[in-house]
Amino acid sequence: MKSKLATWSWVLPIMGLFISVLLFWVSGGSPPTLKIIFFILGWVSLICFNGLGITFGVLALNKVSKKPESTGKSGAIIGIILSLIILIVLGGLMLLGLLTGG
Repeated sequence: MKSKLATWSWVLPIMGLFISVLLFWVSGGSPPTLKIIFFILGWVSLICFNGLGITFGVLALNKVSKKPESTGKSGAIIGIILSLIILIVLGGLMLLGLLTGG
């Protein structure tokens, strides 16, 4: 039986990536106050979705290790790695944009 947690561990970071990018794209021509709101919402969605992706990945790995007949170990590992990569790369780009005023 494939673990649903493993599947969600890589689906959630992709959803968070799309939502964050969409929020930053929408804030392009907005007034400064609205840009700040979109920036904060982008950060919150990035941290929440990727945090849930990491959490679900770890839970799926625990479940697979306790029940050897269940599958999804590779999906859980992919979800954890994907969450970390998106969090580090997009978070770094967001911080760079914030520091350079972009």
